[in-house]
Amino acid sequence: MRLALLPALAFVWALTWSTTAHAIPPYPGDLQAALGLSYTPQCSLCHQGGVTGLGTVTTPFGVSMRKYGLTDDPTTFMGALDQMESNNVDSVGRGFSDIEALKMDVDPDVIPPNAIPTSPLPPSYGCSVSTVVQASEGGEWAWMAGMLAILCATVARNREVRKG
Repeated sequence: MRLALLPALAFVWALTWSTTAHAIPPYPGDLQAALGLSYTPQCSLCHQGGVTGLGTVTTPFGVSMRKYGLTDDPTTFMGALDQMESNNVDSVGRGFSDIEALKMDVDPDVIPPNAIPTSPLPPSYGCSVSTVVQASEGGEWAWMAGMLAILCATVARNREVRKG
C-alpha cells in the first residue's frame, strides 16, 4: 500500500520543482546597490512582457548591457555596467546616458525621459525571486496542497474499492 503513494509524491515533487524560480543572480538588486538607487528597478528594464530567464534580454538597455560584456556569468555584471557608465551609453538616443536616467528614476528604454518611471508602484521583489516569493505567499503552494489532497483522496478511494 505504501508503494501506491510513491507516484503521488513524485508528482507533487515535480510540481514543486517546476513552479519555483531558480534564476540567479538578482540583477535588479545588484543594479540598485551598484548605482545607489533609492528603488529596485523592475525586470522590464531588460526583459519585455514579463518573460525572464536566459536569452530573454530584449530591451535597448538590456541589449546594451550585453554589448558591453554582460553574459550569463554573473561576474560580468559589474564590468558591463562600468563600461556603459564610462562610455555614457544612451541606448535610445534621448540625450543623456542610461546610467544618468536610472539615477533620475527614468526608464532608459523610453523616450521622452519622463514617460515611464522605473520605480515600481507596488512592492517589487526582482526577477530572480518573484516566483519564489509568490509561491511562498500561498499562490502555487495552495494549488499544490489542493492537488496533493485530491491525490490522497483518490488513493484512499482506490484502496476502499479494492477491499470491497
